Amino acid sequence: MILKKKKNQKVLRNSKKERGEKKQKTSFPLFRNVKEGVEDVIDGSILVKESFQKQVPFFIFLVLLAFIYMWLNHNTNKTANEIEKNRLSIIELRHQHLLSKKELIDISLSDNMLKLIDEGDFQESKIPPYKIICK
Repeated sequence: MILKKKKNQKVLRNSKKERGEKKQKTSFPLFRNVKEGVEDVIDGSILVKESFQKQVPFFIFLVLLAFIYMWLNHNTNKTANEIEKNRLSIIELRHQHLLSKKELIDISLSDNMLKLIDEGDFQESKIPPYKIICK
């Protein structure tokens, strides 16, 4: 036994040698635990362990969160695709609007109006326009 003093108190500690314990090999204990865990999963004994059964609601919660994440990601991608499609449609409609406006301006010029009048047997008016006033 080894006596150890700590603040005027005597603490007894048994060393491993005095207890007769042998030093365990600590080489790769992680692999031993992994091997046992894999065996438990394969033979199904993990399903009856109490520690696993306590964790089942948490696993269900994690699966639910994963489904919600996938659903939100899908909806986000769908919305982004619709926004891009609408953006391209707006650009195309703006281009059509500018072309239509340019054609209307070209038609309404006086030179073009005279050509249209000549083709349709119309004559240009010699009387300037005036306001009709009603009293």
